[in-house]
Amino acid sequence: GKTSPSFKVSPTSDQVYQVTVTDNNCPATATVKVTVNPLPLANAGADTSICAGQSARLTASGGSTYKWSNSTQTPTITVTPASTETFTVTVTSQNGCAASDQLTVTVRPLPTANAGPDQPICAGSKAVLSANGVGTYSWSNGSTAAQLEVNPTITTSYTLTVTSQGCTATDQVVVVVNRTSASAGTDRSICRGDSTTLQASGGGTYLWSNGKTSPSFKVSPTSDQVYQVTVTDNNCPATATVKVTVNPLPLANAGADTSICAGQSTRLTASGGSTYKWSNSTQTPTITVTPASTETFTVTVTAQNGCAASDQLTVTVRPRPIADAGPDQSICTGESARLNASGGSSYKWSNNTQIPIITVTPVNTTTFSVTVTENGCDATDQLTVTVRPLPVANAGPDQSICAGKSAVLTASGGSSYKWSNSATTASITISPIGTQIFSVKVTQNGCEASDEMLLTVKPLPSANAGPDLSICAGQDAVLNASGGSNYKWSNNASTASITIRPIATQIFTVTVTQEDCVASDEMLLTVKPLPIANAGPDQSICVGQSAALNATGGSSYKWNTNASTSAITINPTTTQTYSVTVTQNECEAVDRVTITVNPNPSIKKDSSQFKAGGKSFIAVSVTGGKSPYQFQWFRNDTLTSTQEDLVGLKTGIYKLTVKDANGCNAGYGPELFIITSSRDVVGLLDLKIYPNPTQGQFRIEGKLNKKERVQVRILDTTGRDIWESDVKNADEFLYAPDLSNLAKGIYIIQLDVSGDLVYRKLILH
Repeated sequence: GKTSPSFKVSPTSDQVYQVTVTDNNCPATATVKVTVNPLPLANAGADTSICAGQSARLTASGGSTYKWSNSTQTPTITVTPASTETFTVTVTSQNGCAASDQLTVTVRPLPTANAGPDQPICAGSKAVLSANGVGTYSWSNGSTAAQLEVNPTITTSYTLTVTSQGCTATDQVVVVVNRTSASAGTDRSICRGDSTTLQASGGGTYLWSNGKTSPSFKVSPTSDQVYQVTVTDNNCPATATVKVTVNPLPLANAGADTSICAGQSTRLTASGGSTYKWSNSTQTPTITVTPASTETFTVTVTAQNGCAASDQLTVTVRPRPIADAGPDQSICTGESARLNASGGSSYKWSNNTQIPIITVTPVNTTTFSVTVTENGCDATDQLTVTVRPLPVANAGPDQSICAGKSAVLTASGGSSYKWSNSATTASITISPIGTQIFSVKVTQNGCEASDEMLLTVKPLPSANAGPDLSICAGQDAVLNASGGSNYKWSNNASTASITIRPIATQIFTVTVTQEDCVASDEMLLTVKPLPIANAGPDQSICVGQSAALNATGGSSYKWNTNASTSAITINPTTTQTYSVTVTQNECEAVDRVTITVNPNPSIKKDSSQFKAGGKSFIAVSVTGGKSPYQFQWFRNDTLTSTQEDLVGLKTGIYKLTVKDANGCNAGYGPELFIITSSRDVVGLLDLKIYPNPTQGQFRIEGKLNKKERVQVRILDTTGRDIWESDVKNADEFLYAPDLSNLAKGIYIIQLDVSGDLVYRKLILH
């Protein structure tokens, strides 16, 4: 019965509405069907309760998508509320209809547990533990009583668990077991007359059996004794004992006094114990001593019980006579020496002569000794008769020198020298003008000998390094020397003729040798610099373009194209390298320049023009050149879009220009692209299609500024429907098509928002 062209309806089930339209008295009828979709059965689950600090797992059902009041969008969530809280879930079915449900999570408080303060006890004692808190009790040792008695042997921690309304809390109490470890020290032995210090440990206070209250004190018992100490720590007592054993001293005997001559040794033997130590630090019972004068020796004797006693004896030392064999003497080979000894009443020489004065003629240096006896003691002295050998005079080997040079003559064999030219040093430098014989007289320890040598003087060679030369940098030069049998250049070359390539002007010197005599000569080699050839920087052009090359650096030029000017223009079809030879002052240099020819990109249609939904579309692709590409669509010579396709543009004739990353262009004329596309949807805030390109599975997401009907269709290039879906009333949408079974290629996505159409290209690969 409604007479207006539009009105709002709210049917509770599917309804068909018919309208009769009359214009110019001519009626016509039409119908429209309104389908009513059922709401989902939202179920948030049953109410639950937890203890404070615990988590609850909530699981909703009844739809295809879920959104909880804490913004979580999964059907199952885990929550940890601090207090009792109600959670709401909104369930949406695949038809886009939504319903809500809720549940309450009750949070029960934890009970209070108190196991009481920590307690100290002595080892072997007991402690009483008392529990506090509302609920039931459970101790870590299995007891469930509120109060229990324990007697641990070591410090132990007990845990109390209090349970109330299904919730638990714990507390701990530590029973500290104090144990006093008394020690009076180790048993020890002392010798009669010695003392020892007793040292107790393990507590705070001490009481000894002799009434002492300090942990340490000294005792000197005359017989074996046992001492007891009581140690108290943390009010816990303990006792310990120590025994002091008193050992007897040994009977030490160092032996009888004795007498020796100065320098002699005597054997001393002690007795009375098991170990011995003499005053000279020797630790054997029998020792041998050699005192320089009368001396008293003390021995400390130690018995097996560790006790020691001492005894001593005196060793009297009688003086020896002062033997004198006379001073050392020095003679030459063949001479005699007179020896005269003194200092005693009788004498005996090492050659068995028994008189104080003797004459000897040794052939070599010899040491003679004499033994002098006086008052039963003897002494020995000695002297050395040094036999000086005659020097071995040596004027050095014969020599030869070159004219104008000096020779060093070095004599050896003595301590002083005299040459035939009156020089008096061992080494002399001479420059004779001709061959000569030189002699030298050598003196050593007053003895003389002579020697001579021949000095030959040789003529010098005539050296020639050749004429001065001039070359270009980088060229070789040949140098020819003459005048001798051996050659040495300043560059260390050792042939008469050498080939060199210097980098700068140099003077070369040659040393010529002939019969060990040398002479030098030099020549100047001038190196002219090469021109600095420059063919210009490398260039990059596109196919069909030309390049201008401009060389610098010289007075004349020659390109590998046979051009002979500094500037040339070339038209390569492929990448080429060009070289130019530059000449300056008769020297040449070469440089190269590379012209990179980049291919132009080309544009092609991915398929023939097709129509879908009354709209005409094309898609293009670019090949060749270098990506990324820059797209420019011109309509009536006005730049309209820089997108790869014309989706979203108004109907018209467009010209496409594509420029690649190298700056090379490709273009089509306007006759090739006649495009018709729909207008953009005013209310569409955001549209995402990803991934694109895709292997078949992708997502379509969008947001609207108000709730509208949204329909999505996917078309192939013939305009045939491949896939479609719609949402009746939504302000955002999400589709996840799967086109994995379709052929690779280009497809069109049509988005219908309440009659407004939007198109996007989709690529399957």
